[in-house]
Amino acid sequence: MNQARIKLTGTDPEKLAYVCDQLKKIAERTGVDLSGPIPLPTGADERAMRQVMKVNVPDNVSIEIELKG
Repeated sequence: MNQARIKLTGTDPEKLAYVCDQLKKIAERTGVDLSGPIPLPTGADERAMRQVMKVNVPDNVSIEIELKG
């Protein structure tokens, strides 16, 4: 399985927490591993990545996804 590194930045902690919660739910549903100081999905299976791309990200939060082979 490929790995993904997800970085979130923003100015509103509540909105960041909301996005983190959404990503954690996706990981739980798809069985992807979580890792990091704020555990985020690390697996990059196609199903999980499609769901991550559908997350409603607030305007003041940016998300960066780096895929590793």
